[in-house]
Amino acid sequence: MRWNDKGTLDIQNITIFYSECNKHRQFCTGFAVHKNLVPPVREFKNINPKISVLTIEAQYFEITFVNGHAPTEEKTQEKKDEFYDHLEYTFNEIPRSRIRIVLGDFNAKLGEENIFRSTIGNNCLHDVTSENGLRRIDFARGGGLVVKSTMFPHKDIYKGTWKAPNGRYVNQIDYVLD
Repeated sequence: MRWNDKGTLDIQNITIFYSECNKHRQFCTGFAVHKNLVPPVREFKNINPKISVLTIEAQYFEITFVNGHAPTEEKTQEKKDEFYDHLEYTFNEIPRSRIRIVLGDFNAKLGEENIFRSTIGNNCLHDVTSENGLRRIDFARGGGLVVKSTMFPHKDIYKGTWKAPNGRYVNQIDYVLD
């Protein structure tokens, strides 16, 4: 999503809640919500261009989704620290009485190392965890979360979430945690 402002946009049966982008119109986050689920949406917050939050009110509880777009491996440690500090603060501000789900493009490769199995499962596309992957795992463990998108078996062809423009490389860098 690359809009200049934050807001909502209705397209057929979907309402898009979108955040404000940076000055280069990059790194926006948002949510596409089916029209049947729009009435229970209690709040949409744009934390910054890389983090947004959506809360849905269910009959007996609330669900809060945090959507993040993390810096790539090539970015400075300071940029990565800044993102994860904001993400952690945002997550910790959500009442524990709610179901809390964190999802998004985390530019992180999770591997098959045994030491991380309790947090990431055994169904990752990559063999070795990247530096950003270690940050993802640390965040998950610190928040008592599990990476659900790597807990269940899928064929490798279905695990990829990003493909290089030349089509040669496929990576699994988008995750769902709860």
